[in-house]
Amino acid sequence: MKRLILLFLCLYLSACSFGSTAYKHLDYVVLWYAADYVSLNKTQKSALSKATNAFTQWHRSNELTKYQQLLSEFKQDITLQKLTPAKANYYRTEIRQFLNNIRDYLEPNLPPLISSLSDKQYQQILSTLTTEINDAKKDNKSIEENFSQMHKKTEQWYGALTQEQLSILSNINQKRELQKPYWQAENETWLTAFTLASQKKNDVRTHEIKRVLLSVLAPSDNNDYSEREEWFAVWRLSSGVQRDAILLKLSEYQTLIDDISDY
Repeated sequence: MKRLILLFLCLYLSACSFGSTAYKHLDYVVLWYAADYVSLNKTQKSALSKATNAFTQWHRSNELTKYQQLLSEFKQDITLQKLTPAKANYYRTEIRQFLNNIRDYLEPNLPPLISSLSDKQYQQILSTLTTEINDAKKDNKSIEENFSQMHKKTEQWYGALTQEQLSILSNINQKRELQKPYWQAENETWLTAFTLASQKKNDVRTHEIKRVLLSVLAPSDNNDYSEREEWFAVWRLSSGVQRDAILLKLSEYQTLIDDISDY
């Protein structure tokens, strides 16, 4: 269930990492993910498909143009080398607003879906969520493996990194390693809130479950942890070749957004 909410996070700016085809058929994607958490009956599947199609219609009509405009502005700042910490924070704020817009859309549209779930279905969801969060706690990836993964993902945008950039990535990786217990605790707190909400009845349960689910879309204002300075330092050290690589990657996403805007 939590992943169904997180699914909508993929829709902002990047035109959904699933690609344009999956965006156009998001109802099938959502049903596929839902099957990992709960067995829905025919009526529930139909309602979820209709709700997802209504979401994509709203999203395409109201949000995608904003993404296109912001992405064009972002590319121009990179091209002209005008990306400053203040401008980076501006883009971060804009993306937060995109999330707020999605949250505002979902708030009145979630209750009919939530209220249709039975006690047995909530038990099924809880069982899956508990397993998921416990498995995450058992993630035994070494700090070296996590660094390798971060390195690979960053080079997908920048191309080959310099030693100075790699050193910054290493610092980020170490910060994340120290932060893991706090993130795990947050997941467990979220699961506890979901568990308690699911034990309520009727309208109270619907209201509480909606609140817990929408909390996933609330941006974090945790001032005790941030990677913004480090990532901007990586950007500040970028070469012309690396900036061109980033622009090429952004153009791919721009093509995705244009494609799903036109269908």
